[in-house]
Amino acid sequence: MFCKAMQSVLYLESILEQVSSKNHFLYSKSDLRNLFPGVTEGNFNMLLSRAVGRRSLERVCKGIYVYTKVPFIQSEVLCRTAAKLRSSFVSYISLETVLSENSLISQQMPGWVTIMTTGRSGIILCGRFGTVEFVHTAKSFGDIAQNLFLDKNSGMLKARPAQAYRDMVSSRRTTLGLVDLDGIKELPGV
Repeated sequence: MFCKAMQSVLYLESILEQVSSKNHFLYSKSDLRNLFPGVTEGNFNMLLSRAVGRRSLERVCKGIYVYTKVPFIQSEVLCRTAAKLRSSFVSYISLETVLSENSLISQQMPGWVTIMTTGRSGIILCGRFGTVEFVHTAKSFGDIAQNLFLDKNSGMLKARPAQAYRDMVSSRRTTLGLVDLDGIKELPGV
């Protein structure tokens, strides 16, 4: 049994070595599960555990893993994790994350990313990588599409600062008092 399990871990590592890159390093459990269709769920979980023990995979949060054998930009892990976790919903980087990046809020956001989503709200702890906060929105994509752009680093949609501020107001964020209102007033579309 040990020999077969070890062969499975080596097989997983060889596949990941071939398909991973600095832009493709994050995998969901279901991504990895597809490589082992005939393996029972218990044996597959043991395989993942062994890969984590060998440090070829690192668990980011439940069901999301980083392949550690390729160089990756650590700051991209949270946004890419958010994209995987809410892949069936419209989601975009917004709120304090965008305002902080644009120096429009007096709060720094290291290790924390705020995401607006049509999915449910929640906070996902991602170990050493930080935290992803999802905030539910009922806005339709068509209503805000012109206020979003594709962020090339994360591969996610991102709000322009004026939209991030509107999201702060509509979400009734407790950090709203930290926003630089003079800077917000200078933004187009506010």
